[in-house]
Amino acid sequence: MFKFNDQGVFRFAKIDAKSIRHVQKHYSIRLDGRDRVAGRKTETIVFEPNDTYRYGLKVWIDEQTGLLLRSDLLDASKQPIDSYMFINISVDEPIHPTELAPTESGQDYLWNFREAGLPPAPQDMMPISVKTLPHGFRKIKHVRGQFDNVEKEQVVFSDQLATVSLFIEKLMKDQPSRKFTGGSHLGSVNAYGRVISGYQVTVVGEVPAETVQAIGDAVVVTH
Repeated sequence: MFKFNDQGVFRFAKIDAKSIRHVQKHYSIRLDGRDRVAGRKTETIVFEPNDTYRYGLKVWIDEQTGLLLRSDLLDASKQPIDSYMFINISVDEPIHPTELAPTESGQDYLWNFREAGLPPAPQDMMPISVKTLPHGFRKIKHVRGQFDNVEKEQVVFSDQLATVSLFIEKLMKDQPSRKFTGGSHLGSVNAYGRVISGYQVTVVGEVPAETVQAIGDAVVVTH
């Protein structure tokens, strides 16, 4: 089994034996032969979406190490619309634990700890909810904090391969320029915005335009 680490290529969620069953409900997965990337032998795997709410994906996996060496995002006609790949890669010997040992003792430092990734308390949450989601997407994160120096909430939805972020902020009367409505895109990334009851709602993701609009139009104020 292979894994995609979301710290490597930002659009990948982690795929393991447990989550692959969820992916198979929304993508047809097939092996697509062998190839070479950056001078190394690879196995290619294709994820073909079962509907129009997500892009297809083709990945090249290093046969020896399991590293992801190339990925192509595919449109409805199976043509690449975005691509990431290694041009050159050198795989060294395993790192010895001593090489990872800290060089600082920690003495004379002031340590501060806080819990990260916790959802906001219900009484602090903005009165916004999403009535329905495109089939297969589910909430995986809900955080509140400063984004672009503005207090916002971010809700992240994923189908294990594609990821979409919903940003919510309360608009002030002196912020008319911050309003964003309608659709926009940059490369394979689509965005959709609308203003509802004084809140700016923005949906962004590396998914088709109809997906971000479907999520944005499903947002409602709960009070």
